[in-house]
Amino acid sequence: MEPQEINVGIYSSSKQLDIYVRSTGQFFSVNNAKNGIKDAIKQLQPLKPQSVLIESIERRELEFVCAADKAGLPIVACNPSQIRSFAKSEGRLAKPTG
Repeated sequence: MEPQEINVGIYSSSKQLDIYVRSTGQFFSVNNAKNGIKDAIKQLQPLKPQSVLIESIERRELEFVCAADKAGLPIVACNPSQIRSFAKSEGRLAKPTG
């Protein structure tokens, strides 16, 4: 049996990062500040994800993107309108709260 690919999706608000690990179902939130970002990186590195996707919203993601890149995580900042379009095409529509 082949191991499943690990992908991570992150929603960034001004106060926190909501992190979902696809294929494990793990979900956690951290403060969107240096200490929370450091904790998130520590939790994600051992998983060796194939991709870490974060919504690019008003530069709220910038500190995490820089830290993830420095840590060697495969980080991708995504355009929120493209994410919504994809979700809509899949019959899923969610509205961010932060």
